[in-house]
Amino acid sequence: MFYSGVDSIDDGFYETVARAIADTIGLKPILAAPAGVEVTSRSDGKTTWVFLLNLTDIAHPEIALPQPMERRNHGHAGVRKISLDPLGVAVLSYPA
Repeated sequence: MFYSGVDSIDDGFYETVARAIADTIGLKPILAAPAGVEVTSRSDGKTTWVFLLNLTDIAHPEIALPQPMERRNHGHAGVRKISLDPLGVAVLSYPA
């Protein structure tokens, strides 16, 4: 069980707590994303959708993907890496 009864202005504190919880329960990230890039996924059992949201004003020129995916918002298939503009979004998919 984890409990944190503090309010911290240090974002690193919350990152450390989140990583400790994830490590403890065996939760693995969908992909290795840079700091400030949110990654989430949804699946209907046939297709898994992956959404990347760059929440920063910094471009991320090369984010490696763990497997080939289709970049839906650009119409490219077999994509192994992507770039995100500042505040950019990527919508990806692969067979579930």
